[in-house]
Amino acid sequence: EHRQCLSLAKLSLLAAGLPSNVDEIVSIDAALDLASIQSGLSRRRNESRGGPVDPMEVPLPPLRLVEACLEGGGAGARADEDDLLDAFAVFASSGGAFRLANKSLLEACWQRAGGATDWEVLG
Repeated sequence: EHRQCLSLAKLSLLAAGLPSNVDEIVSIDAALDLASIQSGLSRRRNESRGGPVDPMEVPLPPLRLVEACLEGGGAGARADEDDLLDAFAVFASSGGAFRLANKSLLEACWQRAGGATDWEVLG
């Protein structure tokens, strides 16, 4: 429901003739990205537990979303990789101020990525 409202808001701004690089539309795109990340994370968590996805789930703020991505709990190694990629995507969608304010959390993401990479295969 949250994503539908954001999509409608974006469509109304575009229909009003605003260019797609206007701040309002850029922030709606970022919010849609965060909603999509949360949806994927919830789906992976619920698949590992065997339960349904809650369509009325409250949107998480970016900080909590990154923390949830780093907690793990998905179904296997592939889910953990997706969670880590999603954590980086949250940082990309949340802007420079968020990255600066949460530098240690971004470093934790990079450390996790470095530890999960099979460096011998790359060499």
